[in-house]
Amino acid sequence: MLWIKEEKHKQGYGSALVAHVEKSLVDRGGRLLIVETSGLPEFESARIFYNKVGFTQEAKIKDFFTAGEDKLIYTKPIN
Repeated sequence: MLWIKEEKHKQGYGSALVAHVEKSLVDRGGRLLIVETSGLPEFESARIFYNKVGFTQEAKIKDFFTAGEDKLIYTKPIN
C-alpha cells in the first residue's frame, strides 16, 4: 500500500516513493508492480497518480469492498 499525507501531495514524494520501491524490487529480481485501489470518486487522485507514474489499469472487480465500490488493480512492468 502506498500512502502520502494529503498535505504532501504534489511535492514529488509519491513519485519518489514509487521509484524507491521500483529500484528495491529490480535489485531483487522483481519484474512487476501491482497496486490496488478503490473505484470511488474520492480515490480519483490516486488513480490519476498511478497513471502518471506509469501504471495501467488491468482489472476491475465490481462491488469488491461493498456494493457499489469496485476494486481497481493497476500494474507496472519494471526492469
